[in-house]
Amino acid sequence: MTASASIPHPELLETAARELREHHRAANRMPRPIPVWASLPSMLDWRDRARACCAEPEPESTKAAEWLLDNDYQLQRAVLQVREDLPLEFYRRLPSVTSAVEEGLPRAFSLAHGLLNASRLQLSLPGAVQFLRAYQEDAPLTIAELWAFPTMLRLACLEILVDAFGRLFPALKPPFETTKYTTLLGSFDDTERASRALANLGVIATISWKEFFDRTSRVEALLQGDPAGVYPRTDFDTRDRCRKAVEELAYGSCPIRAGGGGVRPCPGRR
Repeated sequence: MTASASIPHPELLETAARELREHHRAANRMPRPIPVWASLPSMLDWRDRARACCAEPEPESTKAAEWLLDNDYQLQRAVLQVREDLPLEFYRRLPSVTSAVEEGLPRAFSLAHGLLNASRLQLSLPGAVQFLRAYQEDAPLTIAELWAFPTMLRLACLEILVDAFGRLFPALKPPFETTKYTTLLGSFDDTERASRALANLGVIATISWKEFFDRTSRVEALLQGDPAGVYPRTDFDTRDRCRKAVEELAYGSCPIRAGGGGVRPCPGRR
């Protein structure tokens, strides 16, 4: 990352989360496909074409080319992880949003871009926890959304990377149409966006998403208040089975979403 990067004050993250919440209206209808997710099979081909463009870059594109050539394994790892963690039956469980930049996309995807923007593309576990806690003060997220959040961060970073490289290398055709969320990062030049997106793919792989879930889940907080004191003393797998039971009950009670497929192991659950 560039030496000029500055870590945002915690209050700025919380303010940004609350402002985003005010613009969101959750909908129980199934979300429409995120373009980068729907085009995931084309991403590795795009990487190969991007590497070819990086062989002889223009002077203004040299730094971004170096970042991709040195870190393209981060892109490949992210694509494979998303493919494993976000199959169609799980994607259908995610609430969509209205009255947002991109109506009908998953709320968790909007939150991922919101955190990247508010943190100035500097992800961390404490920052993610602060942002999600502030958002949930009046709008609790579902269990599925919290487990899907690292996947949505990967998708958002891939989208930012493709958008930045499309500007730096006009001959490089993107594999999908980017969403309007990428315009939220107007204060960054394209080299910064590309380098930070790649760097964040590495950060996402190092964060303990089990800890993230335990610190942000409203369901977990309620279960921790077990009057008998049994739940807090159980191990993670036992607690997860309890949460899955709650998730199934909540999901089945929604007439729009009932019968949409079983809960799958998500990042951190395995």
